[in-house]
Amino acid sequence: MNSRIPPQSLATARRWCAPLLLLVLVPAAFAADKTPKQARKAPVAVVAPVAEKRPLQHSDYDGWRSILSQSLSPDGRFAVYGLFPQEGDGEVVVRDLQSGKEYRQAAGQRPAPPKPNYASMEDEPPQQPKVTIAFTPDSKWVAFSTFPIKADVEKAKRAKKSEEAPKGGMVIVNLLSGAATRYERIKSFQVPQETTAAGPLVMFLREPEKSSAAEDASKDDSAPAKGKKKQYGSELVLRHLDSGEELKFADVTEFQLVKDGSGFVYAVSSKDESTNGVYAVFADMEKVPAKLVGGPGRYLKLSFDEPQKQLAFLSDRDEAGAKKPRLKLYLWQRGATEAKALASAETPGMKSGYLVSEKGSVTFSRDGQHIFFGCAHEHAL
Repeated sequence: MNSRIPPQSLATARRWCAPLLLLVLVPAAFAADKTPKQARKAPVAVVAPVAEKRPLQHSDYDGWRSILSQSLSPDGRFAVYGLFPQEGDGEVVVRDLQSGKEYRQAAGQRPAPPKPNYASMEDEPPQQPKVTIAFTPDSKWVAFSTFPIKADVEKAKRAKKSEEAPKGGMVIVNLLSGAATRYERIKSFQVPQETTAAGPLVMFLREPEKSSAAEDASKDDSAPAKGKKKQYGSELVLRHLDSGEELKFADVTEFQLVKDGSGFVYAVSSKDESTNGVYAVFADMEKVPAKLVGGPGRYLKLSFDEPQKQLAFLSDRDEAGAKKPRLKLYLWQRGATEAKALASAETPGMKSGYLVSEKGSVTFSRDGQHIFFGCAHEHAL
């Protein structure tokens, strides 16, 4: 078959091919011209000097920030977390995940981990403290702990006065408005885990006054022998968050708020030792506060079982005047008028020479039928 290209198509093809031929021939011409005299000077690339990177220093690591203690509100709307550098003051961030709005509160410098206590019964080494965060069940409020600021910590170190060391605090934030209330020198706080009939609330224990326990002991004839410090309680506050109303209790060393917020218990250590004891405050009681057991001595390790119907704790009230008073384990069941001693060094089954120890924790089994507590040989206490 004899095929011919029409003249019109041939002219069109020439117009398209001409530039392509030029592109192919131009590099070839440059490649063929290799004589030194006729060689064209190659373009010189100018490279800008690159600044030499500075190696990382320890001060750089100190500025890196870490997120810790991140927590979500019960309704999933708010996220709260700590943001702390390796050294220096950090902050707590409250973020509304719906709107993206943030509230930030200064949270001080995160302390270093405490030194291990090899004489204790704890299996794990002490961890570096974290921010404690607690939401109210209605997701309208959040409370979180803070640390002392770096400047105050450094000042106390220079003064070398341990009794004047700065203490951590607490911040309560209204999640809807962002309004914040700050408290200084707070030892611990608790928020109910379930919605309460009285509305959202928080209970917190203040740090003792700055006067040293040794000075208090020198004024107290019943104080322990020299070398031991008498420990007194401080103010316990129950705050209703919606109304701002507060109830206060004096000389408290520790407390436990039940999960549904219907009541609480607390231990008292006062200069007036006749007021020492464990007290309960519940709506169904005829008289509150109700003393579950009392008298001179120490009361510690308050612990509820899972249904919050039984309370266990330790006390040396029966030997408060002895040189080395021994502890007993006590049990109180809700509805009873007083707590009863449950275990001591004389309890059948207790190993000879062993005593109830405050170094171990006091806990219930899941079904509430057993109590676990620490014991130690009398020579080790």
